[in-house]
Amino acid sequence: FKNDNLMGFYSDNNFDFSVKFQDKSSKISIGFEKKDQNSLPKLYFKIDEILISNLLDIWPNKLKENVFEWMKLNANGKISNVLLKVETEILGLNLVTKNISGEFNCEDIEIRYMDIMPKVKKINGNAKISNSSVKFYLTSGKSEKLSIKSGFVDLYDLNTDQEKANINLKLSSLNSHVVDYLNL
Repeated sequence: FKNDNLMGFYSDNNFDFSVKFQDKSSKISIGFEKKDQNSLPKLYFKIDEILISNLLDIWPNKLKENVFEWMKLNANGKISNVLLKVETEILGLNLVTKNISGEFNCEDIEIRYMDIMPKVKKINGNAKISNSSVKFYLTSGKSEKLSIKSGFVDLYDLNTDQEKANINLKLSSLNSHVVDYLNL
């Protein structure tokens, strides 16, 4: 449609359509794509940049509720270049989720991993999302007097009651600051 936010195409049984809108200074695109006749349609969700608090305001009901609750309590900052794809199938009158994949960039993020741990601030990097994990590739950050030079954080088993994490960080600090941090 001319001068409208609805875009899309249909050709040879392939379709792709989206609706673009702006919310709190974020450009958001939501749509369906189906690349070929044998594939399931994928719902996609794109955001140019958004504050985590604003993302939580538009979070879909019943989607990864445990992740939503954790982020609401423990995460602040901005993410950008968000792309989330959800492979879907219509069974009866229900839209069923099959696979989830995605990625985003982290900008000036603040995380509290556990109540007893100090916050990690000014986190920058990018992340990859899959069905039951989020993998962060960090380029910088700070916690207390420790500087994160690079790192990898894999949050996995997100579909279970006991999520797990594999954390590997390259840190820089004075030895006494590392000892103080470990004593916390």
